Amino acid sequence: MYPAHVFSLFPPFPRDQRVFVAMSFDPLLNRRWSEVIAPGVRACEGVEPYRVNASTIGDSILTEILTGISNSRLVLADISALGGVRNANVMYEVGLAHAVRQPAEVLLFRSDDERLLFDVANVRVNRYDPDSQPDKARELVTGAINEALQEIDLQKSLTVKRLANGIDAVGLEFLVGAGEPGGREYPDVKTVGQAIATSAEVQTIPRLIEQGLVEPRYATPEGEPPPLAPVRDYARSRVRYHLTPLGHAVYVEVLERLLGASK
Repeated sequence: MYPAHVFSLFPPFPRDQRVFVAMSFDPLLNRRWSEVIAPGVRACEGVEPYRVNASTIGDSILTEILTGISNSRLVLADISALGGVRNANVMYEVGLAHAVRQPAEVLLFRSDDERLLFDVANVRVNRYDPDSQPDKARELVTGAINEALQEIDLQKSLTVKRLANGIDAVGLEFLVGAGEPGGREYPDVKTVGQAIATSAEVQTIPRLIEQGLVEPRYATPEGEPPPLAPVRDYARSRVRYHLTPLGHAVYVEVLERLLGASK
């Protein structure tokens, strides 16, 4: 399975509530996983550690790894060198994570003093000693994850506020309709008068889609498809626009501002 193919199938949001752990399957690190990393992740509220099964073979394990990198809330990699050599598979997974995830979403740990590869020499790498100081190492894992989650939440909050600043009355009205159970339908533009009256709304829809605030969904068709001539109108009658999670957050932010201004 080629990485680009898998990453194209899985949208970056929403993430699942797991921390994908990339580390060597060497038995020397089993205790590190069970006594430090896994419990360190579980000490953070709302996330669970996830490590692929070493017994999985072929395309299956690669698909699990790529899916974990794509969909997990965070990626944590132990890049410690064993016998002076860093695990090539782990470094490959780190490279993939750096390519498709935000910097705050990828956490690196190591317990060795070997020279870092130049590719990650300028990236923050947390030092820990899980073998000699497991309790302290576990606290470091928990602290790094909590710090990353807080930074991500802050980034999300800033993104929501920035998008809310750009929502005008037409956009807000469309978001309200998209938040209804049935979603918002495409406006009628069959006549010149309708086209003029709905021009602002029509121009708003692509912008809201591009910003990730609404998404089109198609209703199940009923009966036979129409003749060729009205296919465009038929398609428009079947599409409904619904809020995305980001769109809902922006809508709530704008609504809170309006309610606050009215007090």
